[in-house]
Amino acid sequence: MLSCKEVTQRAGDWTDGTLSLKQKLAVRLHLLICVFCRRFLRQYKLAAETTALQACQHDHHEVEKVLKMIDDAPRDQHLP
Repeated sequence: MLSCKEVTQRAGDWTDGTLSLKQKLAVRLHLLICVFCRRFLRQYKLAAETTALQACQHDHHEVEKVLKMIDDAPRDQHLP
């Protein structure tokens, strides 16, 4: 049986889905009996999703910046 420390050390791999079947089963078995680790992994996953969302928003700002540059570009050039 995994300890709480071992479960928290595997939190990133758990969230990324990169644990082996044996490791997943060991974590799930621990989660059945430990409410603290369930809460920790839930919050860890939420933090990871929030970080990913912020990265997407950063990309959104980059897209807006490029669109503004296109809008501000001189329009006196005529295509053949």
